[in-house]
Amino acid sequence: MAFALSEHIRSLRKARGLTQEQLAEALGVTAGAVYKWESRLSLPELPMLGQLADFFDTSVDALIGYTIKDNRRDATLARLMDLRHAKDLCGVDEAERAVMRYPNCFAIVYQAAVMMQVFGLEQSDKALTARALELYERALLLTEQNTNSEISELTIHVAMAECDLMLGRKEKALETLKANNPMGLNNTMIGMWAITHCDRAEEAENYLSRALLENVSRLFTMTMGFLTLYEKQKRWNEARELARWMLAICEGLVRADEPSSMVKSCAMMAACVGVTERGAGDDAAARRALEIARAWAERFDADPCYDVTGIRFVNMGERATFYDDMGATATEAIEKVIDEQKDERLSALWKEAKQA
Repeated sequence: MAFALSEHIRSLRKARGLTQEQLAEALGVTAGAVYKWESRLSLPELPMLGQLADFFDTSVDALIGYTIKDNRRDATLARLMDLRHAKDLCGVDEAERAVMRYPNCFAIVYQAAVMMQVFGLEQSDKALTARALELYERALLLTEQNTNSEISELTIHVAMAECDLMLGRKEKALETLKANNPMGLNNTMIGMWAITHCDRAEEAENYLSRALLENVSRLFTMTMGFLTLYEKQKRWNEARELARWMLAICEGLVRADEPSSMVKSCAMMAACVGVTERGAGDDAAARRALEIARAWAERFDADPCYDVTGIRFVNMGERATFYDDMGATATEAIEKVIDEQKDERLSALWKEAKQA
């Protein structure tokens, strides 16, 4: 435990960019005391442990490297999750008892916060929501213990924003979301809250436009992943249905007679439909799909455009551009898809489609 404490003090100090002298000054001790702590020559007194934990925004348990080895804690955690999933209001009281027993256990505090938030929402109980907010704030101080990759400071901040919204603090909730939005992960929610709760139309349209572009890109990538999976497993009927669905989405986002990066996506997805039709044994349908792909490719290649302004529903306050690795032209993108299949009959169908 002494080793863990000295290592934690040293790593936390360095993470703050502090020298031993600066930490000593902040705590009101000598530089020699800090040196001895980090060298395992002495240990801080109990009151100083609390001061160190407060200074580094962590818990005493985390600072000294103490891990509770208690099967009862794991059982308590499982019980809390079971009660929440069962929507059993008894979970509220059990969550409070669990937090009293394990006040510095991240997993317990976090699950108690989720419990309070869920029941606060379902019961329209602002007291429970306020309690959830308090517990999330405590959980933030314990995140060093977190081992769940699906939980992070970001997800906790988003949950806190949701609590603020339920408590009527709409502007604060929106600003919290905007401050915790790496890679635009919360653009959809920000756009929705901006117009629904804060009446910020222009800001909402900007965020919702970004969200649409990001989600379409994710859908396209997801579709390609599923198609690869289905191809490997020869699940051609499912592949065909999925490719048709994605093609319909792409086509629905193309503005009539306007150049658009989405036109190239239509060409590629129509080619994927052709591949799946061929895999399902319907060469005639494959040929028709490839003719559709050719038509989309001709439209794009005649006036290449990677700007997002030609995409339906997108209205952003600044210029944005799509990038892809599908080839310099839409025709190249189609031929890349077909060549990867190493299917002479499919290649012949593409040749016929180009000559039609």
